[in-house]
Amino acid sequence: MNSQAVEGKLGLDPTCWKPWPYTKLAEVPQSPGIYLFRTAKGSLIPRVRGASDLVYIGSGKIRDRLKAHSRQDWKKWTGTGWVICLIMREKGLEVGWREMAEAQARLEEGEILEQFLVDHFELPPANRRKPRISSVTGAVLALHSLAKEERTRVLEQARHLVD
Repeated sequence: MNSQAVEGKLGLDPTCWKPWPYTKLAEVPQSPGIYLFRTAKGSLIPRVRGASDLVYIGSGKIRDRLKAHSRQDWKKWTGTGWVICLIMREKGLEVGWREMAEAQARLEEGEILEQFLVDHFELPPANRRKPRISSVTGAVLALHSLAKEERTRVLEQARHLVD
């Protein structure tokens, strides 16, 4: 899961990304939606499995959330603000968003985080709250956590149960 996959899922225009910190916060919509931080210029961050440019995925009233992210005291080293700051200093950041109803934004956020977890076995670097995962996703994660030989054995046993 990377920003291109999210662009496709959410119908975002690839030119929607703005440099962070975004100096024109007054132009950001006050309405609810989903917003994302990614590394600038396609720079990737190695993950447990694979790599991704996504740093944070969130939802809420977009302008309020981005203002909150821009006002954090980075020197306290609490919360996730320091992670965003370190990545920003090293790689640069961009922010993108899409307006949508709050309930839909939360659903989309959860689905993207769930897919990120399946793809990379961890959340984006600055996300702390694990999404609710489906039983299918839980089974996929459990299978992938096994060594290849053990995973093959479990799948063979399951295949015999189905036959």
